[in-house]
Amino acid sequence: MEWHDYEHLDWISVRRDDDQIYKFKEGDFKRLRLQDIEDMMLLLVQGKLSNLTVEERLAFNVSLRMFTRSIVIKRRVEDLQLGVESYQKKINLTKPDTYRTDLRRREAYTAHSNPRGFIYQNKDKKNRLMQIDELYKFSDGTLND
Repeated sequence: MEWHDYEHLDWISVRRDDDQIYKFKEGDFKRLRLQDIEDMMLLLVQGKLSNLTVEERLAFNVSLRMFTRSIVIKRRVEDLQLGVESYQKKINLTKPDTYRTDLRRREAYTAHSNPRGFIYQNKDKKNRLMQIDELYKFSDGTLND
């Protein structure tokens, strides 16, 4: 259980769609639905918490904002991690499979069906296979073989 040290907050009561009242403390914030947090913030902003004193409303406001801030930070970190993971998946760090046993018999600069690509000759006059997704290397000069 993660605590954000909201010592000024004792209990919060929420009435959900099933018309039952739920009470919870700070440690229960994580188990709330985001809709509950949004509803509580909306009630606070609209001034509908007239049963609370000014100090209680201020404490409640601080608690909700601190919790909301922690959620936003957590989601941004998760988004950043997912972005890095998806970027890592796009980078192919394995050496391309450029040699096949049947390439010696094939004529250079012809198409190859499995995997899709074409056959070219490297500097050593050996036939190599360039897959379709690597064709850009011929035009941008990054082909080093």
